[in-house]
Amino acid sequence: MSRTISLGSATITYPDRRVFAFSPYQCEISGLTESGTITIIFNNYSVKRYFNILNNVIDLNDDDISDDGSSSQIIDGNLNTGTIQILESLYEDETAHIVPLDQFFQSFFNNSEFGNVQNGVSSESMALNKEIIFSDGTNTAAMMFDIIWGALQMGETEPTEDYIFNFEDYPLVLTQTNGIYLKNQNDSLISQYAYGENFNLREYLDNNPDTTVINVQDSEYNTILSYNIVDECETDGYYLRWLDIYGKYRFYKLGFGSTDLESETEETFSKNVTSLNPVYTDLLRNRSVLKSKTVIKTINLGVSSSDDNLTTFLETVLTSLKQWLYVDGNWVELIPEDLTISRERNEGVREVSFDFMLPQYYTQSL
Repeated sequence: MSRTISLGSATITYPDRRVFAFSPYQCEISGLTESGTITIIFNNYSVKRYFNILNNVIDLNDDDISDDGSSSQIIDGNLNTGTIQILESLYEDETAHIVPLDQFFQSFFNNSEFGNVQNGVSSESMALNKEIIFSDGTNTAAMMFDIIWGALQMGETEPTEDYIFNFEDYPLVLTQTNGIYLKNQNDSLISQYAYGENFNLREYLDNNPDTTVINVQDSEYNTILSYNIVDECETDGYYLRWLDIYGKYRFYKLGFGSTDLESETEETFSKNVTSLNPVYTDLLRNRSVLKSKTVIKTINLGVSSSDDNLTTFLETVLTSLKQWLYVDGNWVELIPEDLTISRERNEGVREVSFDFMLPQYYTQSL
């Protein structure tokens, strides 16, 4: 979907307010007169990174003229003021100017540190109320965006039904990337205006254990997403958290827990051994001395019996860049590896497993 505004003689078409930073978006400007100019003013904190990427797409300092002379626009940029100017068309039959926006959206998450899931704190996976201003020299118009650190595929629509798996006594939040209201299956209000935040679902479910459904609504009576709450009683396992491709935190306790160690020999140096006699009783030296080793520890996690709904839920791990393991009350960030999902069908259920690389394994060095 898109929005359209008129600014002088120009018509500007741009994306809806909610956008996914890693999906392709663009702004189209048409109808400029011969002397018309549109100035686009960006957020100064993000404009430098955006300009560096944009400069690979269009020339910000010269006429954008191809070898056959068929250019449709002149574009000029000013990094210091955070502006881009779209000037009149060079040819009467080519009046549309295209400015890519996805790189600009991504720039708001530059150097973001993910993992803070405190209740009532805005989620780092969303950047709200971000503005681009258009001006024709007389009139101005502002484009407002709520940007999600995620991606929606071409032709894909956001799901209307999802699952939350509730493991008692473990942290659990609902990242509200859409909607205004949260209500339960009885239409009782859970939360209002938590949009863009991580809602503390652990506290709510502890106080309301009979909750089976949480509905996300964009108005008081219109449900856009329903979460089915599945209570789990598994006591053993490894509690995993990950940030999915839609910018939401997910949680599940996985079993197995087998680990593998791999070591690689690092630098060695030669030592002058002048005698075959032991240095000490029963201690003979080697001519080569190992200075250090690199040890990689991986852990295999999974479930032995997964139905279609759980398998679909766990598949979101595959497209996640960020995963954490809950250890002694802390979240330990896992190192993303080439994750694969193993499916073995057995009378309607599947075995699902993942291999994760654990953080640095500390060893001695000389």
